Amino acid sequence: MGLRNIQYIGQAGASEQLEANILSYFNWNFLNTYAFANVNIASSGNYGGSASQLRMAANPSYTDGQVWESYRKQWVWQSGTECTSQPIQISGVYVNNIFLPATGVGPYKFSIDYPNGRVIFDTAIATTSTVKAEYSYNYIQTYNADSPWWREVQRNSLRVDDSSFLNKASGTWQRTPEQRVQLPAVVFQATPNMSKIPFQLGDHSHIHEQEVRCYIITETNRDLKWIVDSITGQYDSIIPAFNINTLFLSGVYPINMDNGSLNSSTMDYPDLVRNFSWNRPIRFKKVSGWIPEGVKNSSDIGGFISNVETPIFSAVIQLSLETYLN
Repeated sequence: MGLRNIQYIGQAGASEQLEANILSYFNWNFLNTYAFANVNIASSGNYGGSASQLRMAANPSYTDGQVWESYRKQWVWQSGTECTSQPIQISGVYVNNIFLPATGVGPYKFSIDYPNGRVIFDTAIATTSTVKAEYSYNYIQTYNADSPWWREVQRNSLRVDDSSFLNKASGTWQRTPEQRVQLPAVVFQATPNMSKIPFQLGDHSHIHEQEVRCYIITETNRDLKWIVDSITGQYDSIIPAFNINTLFLSGVYPINMDNGSLNSSTMDYPDLVRNFSWNRPIRFKKVSGWIPEGVKNSSDIGGFISNVETPIFSAVIQLSLETYLN
């Protein structure tokens, strides 16, 4: 007799299903509240500088001149939001004012890494090049508490006017984007706190209750209050869910996990729910929250490290979720 409901190692169980769905739900619905910014070639940063200019990034996995990144990561790839103004769909980049389409071939062929907000050329281009792009980024960045094992809060990531932005060897952008958490951010973490309540006689069906924590970190009190109100406002809501196992087995996961590019069959949250239904609605049974004592220790913010020396605003929201399992 094998393990009930488990067919193979690495299969997503209830914890991972809940965490992935809650993260996707809020990521998609933050977009529907206009929580994204469109960057055009002529766009400046909030305090000056060129928002469309990409910096040459120092990355040990690539040759200098291959990787060019924007000041903000988590580029928006979804389309069809409920907003009247839609996110920009990236069609290419400009190198020394010459437009190169994303479908290009030859020496300037490149891929677009959406999660990390960068383009990666197959072959390095001149390090003195000026590279620009039109794109949209998530204003509220969403993460889970998994890999990489080490992450650092990046302050002032909107300050593209900072002279260190174009310096690959120093400044707040020096670390690779995988290691940076830009603010405002919400980190979702399914905890082991759970209970199972029998549903009916004669089978194994039961109500599964589990806590998912939302660690919120912002640079302004206004952002903190808005995100707290947005998350806690879902109390007693019931949302549909997608099955992450059937999604991965289908091979049509929206993002290529190797390089962050889009797969051919891109699906946003509503598409995933329609095409890979988990058939187990999730209910926000209870919500609660508190202010953490500090954010200097990795245990305080969902398992990643912060080196900030100035105050930031933070809160922890605990979601008690309920779903039906058998």
